[in-house]
Amino acid sequence: MLRYAEPFVGRLLSAAEMAAHDPLHYPDMGPALCAAYTLAFGDDQHCSAEDNVPVSHAFDGYAQFFQQHLR
Repeated sequence: MLRYAEPFVGRLLSAAEMAAHDPLHYPDMGPALCAAYTLAFGDDQHCSAEDNVPVSHAFDGYAQFFQQHLR
């Protein structure tokens, strides 16, 4: 399950529009990844993508935790 706080856009974005989004993730990567999974494996039940999901802070700090403890 892929969850995105921002809405899917359903089209290609210009560079200027991309500047307004998360620089690490293209807004429609989730649906595209699920479509590729379905095409490759013929199964659309094991990949889902949701947009407009409320932001959860449950995993805040996890990267720093691993950086500190796995050196």
